[in-house]
Amino acid sequence: MRQMPVVLAVAVLLSACSESATEPSGARFTVALALTSSSVASGEPLGWTLTVANAGNAAGRLDFSSSCQANFLVRDGGGEVWNDKWVTLCAVGLTHVDLGPGESAEYRGSWRQQTSAGHAPPGSYAAQGELLTLPPVGSSAVTFAIRP
Repeated sequence: MRQMPVVLAVAVLLSACSESATEPSGARFTVALALTSSSVASGEPLGWTLTVANAGNAAGRLDFSSSCQANFLVRDGGGEVWNDKWVTLCAVGLTHVDLGPGESAEYRGSWRQQTSAGHAPPGSYAAQGELLTLPPVGSSAVTFAIRP
């Protein structure tokens, strides 16, 4: 059976959040998190894509404080069980991405169901993508399940 990707889009007006995030003010960025599935078997990796698109009428710049431009995290009912920041090393230094009207950038990752306590048990979880702009902008959580 073919599984459809789970997509949740969050419109984010970065220019309203921070003058340093976009230039000029006619840029309007949207952030969308897509999961490869809403349900995965125990031990099966869960893939995701965080997409930022310029839905505005002018070019814009996204500024980042390091070489890491996106982060992914997973939560269960008790809190955060995985965060890419725990295992990702980022080079220090300002970076940026310029996007014209209608252009987008994608950041991909996956989770192999590891937590700080070992393997994640079956149950309900929520994934969130975070664009590491100055200031950071997170997507809304997208729920998924791990089956036994």
